[in-house]
Amino acid sequence: KLNKLKNYIPIQEAGRIVLAIDSQNATHAIFNISYLEVESSWKPFYTININKINEPILLNYKAKINQNSELNWNNVKLKLTSGNANMRTEAPEINKTFLYYYNPEEYEERRKEKQIEEVVVTGYSSRQNQLNISFDVDKPYNLPSKDEPQLVDLQNIKIPATYKYISIPKFDRDTYLVAEIENYSNYNLLPGEANIIFEGTYVGETEVKPQQTTDKLNISLGKDKNIAVKRELITDKSGEKTFSSYKEQNYMYEITIRNNKKEKVEIELKDQVPISTDKDMTIEFIEKNGAELNAETGILTWNIKLNSNETKKIRFSFKVKYPKDKQIQKIN
Repeated sequence: KLNKLKNYIPIQEAGRIVLAIDSQNATHAIFNISYLEVESSWKPFYTININKINEPILLNYKAKINQNSELNWNNVKLKLTSGNANMRTEAPEINKTFLYYYNPEEYEERRKEKQIEEVVVTGYSSRQNQLNISFDVDKPYNLPSKDEPQLVDLQNIKIPATYKYISIPKFDRDTYLVAEIENYSNYNLLPGEANIIFEGTYVGETEVKPQQTTDKLNISLGKDKNIAVKRELITDKSGEKTFSSYKEQNYMYEITIRNNKKEKVEIELKDQVPISTDKDMTIEFIEKNGAELNAETGILTWNIKLNSNETKKIRFSFKVKYPKDKQIQKIN
């Protein structure tokens, strides 16, 4: 009937709750009724203020609330939690798995046919209630129901941080300023987007990713165009040699880095060498130029100190030895 009438009279917001009550004695009682509103949600949003390098981060912690309940919330006290009422609470179970030989062409064909099904089957979610983070907002808020997110202030935090420059010219010729935060679990940070204000100027956006296993939380603060980096292959020192039963491919790279800033800087410079996937393929260093090597990942790390207007060049080289009748992929 309401469906028939709605074209003729305005339908007012209304609802009804039916309670089944079992009581041994007649009594007066007060009931607090709550319900789950699935059309409303929130996520963290930050503003990161940095006045000068080597000063603490001033972090403004906000909640970006989507209120789409179709009811206006007037003068409400908010309690925000990181838990998700729609998530599964069961811990995952591990089952035995089998290893088979396969035909690559046949596997690729099956993968295309069952791609959607495979995604559904392998996914799962779990959470532990004791790990949820909650915020009680003392100030009452008016939150009308609307499509646009609404911001609510949670807290302002001063966080000690150390700053460093990172450059990985193999993938990106820019140099990035990064803030390192120790003991970041003390600040109840959640994954979220952040605006960066550096020396009073908006410089861009970044992401806060506290769900890490590292001792320090790294927050990328943006590119510094005053530090120039170039990486190139030295062709006259690189090339292939063929022997009776094997080939040897030599690679030499040169990284040039210049500090165009007015002050001295310290830069963490990274590169890498490939990891062998076959016992018949060996990779040997010829020159590391003082780099620290992570043997498991093949990542090279240099800590470079540059004075103002100073330029440094770093060379490293390695060779790949493999059977003569085989081919290796191109190395950049």
